[in-house]
Amino acid sequence: MGPTAQCNAINKLIGGVELLPGTGQYQIDCAAIDTLPDIDFVLGGDKFTLAGKDYVLQVNNILLQ
Repeated sequence: MGPTAQCNAINKLIGGVELLPGTGQYQIDCAAIDTLPDIDFVLGGDKFTLAGKDYVLQVNNILLQ
């Protein structure tokens, strides 16, 4: 969650594929999480570093019948 242009740029840089154009919802293969780059944010002068596992939400789709 963040500014649209920056979030879209980050998703494109890490190979994210937008699920429905214009929604801002992207997906990436969970097998790639360990190879994703760290992302640094500076808030209030403090630097915060996120690893791939910190910024990718893993969701399992299970179909129940």
